[in-house]
Amino acid sequence: MGDLIELRRRSSTSRIASLYKYLWSIPLPGNLLGLAAAMSTICLLSIIFIGGLIEEPLPAALGIYIPLLINYIVSRFRIGLLNFRRLNQVTTISMAFIALGLLPLLTPFGAILSPMIIGFGMFIRVIVTLTLAERDYLKILPPLISAMSCELLPSIILSQNRVFKLALISSYSMGFISAILLFLILNEINVREISLIRYSTASLALILDGEKESLEEIAESFDDESEIEVDLLIFRECGSPKPELVVVIPGFHPGPFRDFGSSGLPYLIADKLDRIGVDVIFFKGLSGHSNNIISMRDCRRIAERIVEVVENSQKLSFKSCIGLPIALHSGVAKASLITLGDSKLLLLTLHPSGMEDIPPSILDGIEDESLIVVDCHNSFSNDVEELEGNSISKLREVIKAASNIKQVGGGELNVGYSWIRPPPYSLEDGMGPLGISALTLCSDKRLMAIIALDGNNALPEVREEIIKRLRGLGFQMVEVLTTDTHIVNGLKLGGRGYHPLGEVIPAKSLAEDAFKAVSNALERLKHMEVSRVRLRFTGIRVMSERFLSEAEKMTMTGLRLFISFAAAAPLLSAILTLLA
Repeated sequence: MGDLIELRRRSSTSRIASLYKYLWSIPLPGNLLGLAAAMSTICLLSIIFIGGLIEEPLPAALGIYIPLLINYIVSRFRIGLLNFRRLNQVTTISMAFIALGLLPLLTPFGAILSPMIIGFGMFIRVIVTLTLAERDYLKILPPLISAMSCELLPSIILSQNRVFKLALISSYSMGFISAILLFLILNEINVREISLIRYSTASLALILDGEKESLEEIAESFDDESEIEVDLLIFRECGSPKPELVVVIPGFHPGPFRDFGSSGLPYLIADKLDRIGVDVIFFKGLSGHSNNIISMRDCRRIAERIVEVVENSQKLSFKSCIGLPIALHSGVAKASLITLGDSKLLLLTLHPSGMEDIPPSILDGIEDESLIVVDCHNSFSNDVEELEGNSISKLREVIKAASNIKQVGGGELNVGYSWIRPPPYSLEDGMGPLGISALTLCSDKRLMAIIALDGNNALPEVREEIIKRLRGLGFQMVEVLTTDTHIVNGLKLGGRGYHPLGEVIPAKSLAEDAFKAVSNALERLKHMEVSRVRLRFTGIRVMSERFLSEAEKMTMTGLRLFISFAAAAPLLSAILTLLA
């Protein structure tokens, strides 16, 4: 229970995300039939020798192997998320628990330990199978009961070992009953009139199979709405009416995971802008998980509006001026302030200290409309799951200082941009499809570079290596940021669910690619002008703090129930064996 107490100290999002590591999978390719058959054989040998079935092994063998045939038959039908691989995976685990659980029968403590181990295995088997069946759990019950009966009946009918028979009967029955009761209870726990089981299985459908329909169906029932802001910096070559590049600083959070909700919105925007011949670079704005957009209708609305504004940008006011960068700092917080046209771009970081999402509330009371705040999100730490009070206060001090600085933008604006797309790294390694983007700015021969990595945070050494690699190019200011894309989240089970940049992809490799992108951007420097547009979207459906709080509360309740029933199943199995 110590882990649960620790989880309560964190935010709703952090507590829910902390449960991701409990998802598991056997890390082998294929349908796992060979592994399931091998483990079933080990289990069969344990039953034959410990149960005293050496003279009549055939019925026990049929009972153990028939469930593999049942797995195949069930996989031919569409029952929730269950397929041949997952059914064999559950079979492998349950056979391992039986084989392991029978060994204590060779000791004086067998009547206690054996039913406890097997009872826990049966509980896991049933609750996992029912959960993966989603709303089709009634369809999986007959084949599940049939498989368990095939395994159980030959052994208890033919064996003369009384303790062996009682251990199997009690563990199978208590494991099954405990799992059924837990499933029914969880099916009655609701988050916004959506059962916890349905919410969980819809999330699993996206994580395991990439199927968004169930989660989108649930999302349609959410009624939390918010206002989302998106800042655009539109660049065009001086003398040309056609925009060439857009820097997008979104107020939505690019989550929650995979390509669900606003996780995929940056790529939708990039695709639509590409179709009209305009390039795009994304910087991370101020946002948190309560700014996750959940409606694809809203995502399309935002993307289409951005394209509309860019296409009609000839009506906007452009300026070709840029100020020299100003370095600001307060304690652990530091920033670079750059004047672009009528706007001030503020790049915030806590590097090398750990940092997470900078909340939009940090701007409360800041009235400088010309200020565009960017969360560099470039210093990952396992010890930081959300920003604490001191970091927030220091960042706010920097923002206040930036808001009080008058715009200084007398130099001629020269801009170059380049990128590496698609990146030479996979989503599983932590790099999104937008790869590595480089924006170079020049004012009075003073060079500045901003490198945007399409990933969910980066280890501190990534920024250090990139700045070190660019040192010889004569930049007065270099900043490295990540887009915080969550399209890389939830691709593999276990752990935190994603890799920050620098964890799998070496920092030196990222630095070398950043150097190439920046070098190309320098070669493309040209006289440009910029216009800033702030778009406000109302009535956007999001995963609000209220929803996340309710979901976290119900999830923690479900976790406590799971732990209670997981403990009760083996205990009741042992008690029943001793009393019988």
